[in-house]
Amino acid sequence: MRARCTFVDVRGVRCRATTALELHHERPFTRGGPATAENIRLRCRAHNELAAEQDFGRELMLTKKRGRTPPDMPP
Repeated sequence: MRARCTFVDVRGVRCRATTALELHHERPFTRGGPATAENIRLRCRAHNELAAEQDFGRELMLTKKRGRTPPDMPP
């Protein structure tokens, strides 16, 4: 069985992506989430970015993508 994104949408349909998988912390590591198997899921890049936007806000994630660190966020 191949690894696959674990994201499930509101209809209960699981993402079919099997490439560009990334580790996603259910409770963000930067907010004290542990680096344990219980807290980590596989997500495709798109769904990992979506989760980051939900956890930290779209504006912050856009700023980080542009390579700038906001004044209140450590590099």
